[in-house]
Amino acid sequence: MRIACSSRSIALGFTLSLACLFVSKSASAEVTLVEKDGWTFYADGRVNAFVSVGVGDGFPKSVPPPKINVGGAQEDARPTYVLYGSGAGWTVKAPTLESVDGKLLTMRTRSGFLGNIFGFGLKRKLSETTTLNAYIGMWGVVEAGARYKNGLLKSDVRQGFLSIDGPWGTVVAGRNLGLFGGISTETDFNYGHNYGLGLPCMDAGGNPACGHVGTGVIGAGFGAGFAYATPSIAGIKLQVGIYDPVRILGGWDRAGLPRPEGQLSWETKFGQTGFAKLAVEGIWQKLGLGANVSQEELLKIPKRETSVWGVAGGGRVEYGPVRFGASAFHGRGLGFFTALQNDPSMFNLVTRELRTFTGFYGQSALVFGPLQLSLGAGTAMVDQLASDRDTCSQLLCEPARFSAAKSQTGISAGAFYHLSESLVVGLDYFRFTMKWHGARNSHYRLNPDGTVATYPGAGPIIDLDPGVVKADELSMNYLNAGATFHW
Repeated sequence: MRIACSSRSIALGFTLSLACLFVSKSASAEVTLVEKDGWTFYADGRVNAFVSVGVGDGFPKSVPPPKINVGGAQEDARPTYVLYGSGAGWTVKAPTLESVDGKLLTMRTRSGFLGNIFGFGLKRKLSETTTLNAYIGMWGVVEAGARYKNGLLKSDVRQGFLSIDGPWGTVVAGRNLGLFGGISTETDFNYGHNYGLGLPCMDAGGNPACGHVGTGVIGAGFGAGFAYATPSIAGIKLQVGIYDPVRILGGWDRAGLPRPEGQLSWETKFGQTGFAKLAVEGIWQKLGLGANVSQEELLKIPKRETSVWGVAGGGRVEYGPVRFGASAFHGRGLGFFTALQNDPSMFNLVTRELRTFTGFYGQSALVFGPLQLSLGAGTAMVDQLASDRDTCSQLLCEPARFSAAKSQTGISAGAFYHLSESLVVGLDYFRFTMKWHGARNSHYRLNPDGTVATYPGAGPIIDLDPGVVKADELSMNYLNAGATFHW
């Protein structure tokens, strides 16, 4: 991974973290390959693999509706509901065909919190105080998507940027990590899962594991844009960025303006081994309805435009062998895993209203020479809108047809040992719990003759009843063991 930092630089790194801020004392520096005519060509990266064993609940099955006699035929008395996440790639779930009697045992060989990484760059000093740097980083995973033996593994050019670093600060242009979510991801990287796996994140493959992302950690995510960081003044640094806009597909398909993100941080050293850092972050994105929305749908949507916004903050402290970090985030339309993820859990399908997400995370570690012991916990929650409980239309009765996600919680522990400066073995445990709000009790409205009442030219009329059919929940326990070679 890219970890070389100057006192004035911002993220020139190649991790799920904010680069030089995320570097542990045991990390290796970049490898210089060629130096010629003032140019330096260098490489960095890592290779890792873990055996991951998961035991626990399979993805919940919805409660089948009771039957009623309609015109001499047996028909459903209420709609069959769907749990959010049953088809969403972001949700941790048991593969449908492997979950037997609601239980699952799964064993896989996976990549860790960071996948296999190869990065290379070219840099040159323009003056005694100014450096020009170009960097490209490629990510990959070891596991085949959906467990297809002959499936092709795809590499991801996750970073590609140009940076200029000088006494006036640092400018970065290109594809790199965003700023919102940095402090929580930084804490997880440093004290939790740098050399671990944590939450597998998804079964389909194609991405590294999640660590605590999705269970209190909001991932920064990668995107194209321009960012600037001021020099550090008395430990205070301001980072601001303008990024390529992101749509929420199927809900808010128009995003014409770039997305601003920012982080204000302060850090200091104390004593011989003490270190402390605090940070606050923000994000905003304006969104609009796409041209594919029908006039009938527009009648149910209160606003034609909306915005995603979020605030986050946290800090970490080190003294002697003790490490501790904590963070929180809150905002509208953020998602569980990364800000502006495309997922149906983010908005109401009838009114298109964005839901509000809140997360809390704490992570501790003890470092004794080459050994690190870690313990962490976090949760992410999504509020239930009034329209999630009460809104039915001739297009969709979401409270009856869907059980919306409520929370994702994780508890983790790990032990990591440096066999050498570049080789680390690790054993980590992760308990994941997901909860749903539950689909509303409901029934199909009947006509006087016993047939199901319908909207003119549309579907059946559904009436909501008090309470919920079932507030579903699943829990999984993961034990991961593996090794990481980094340079």
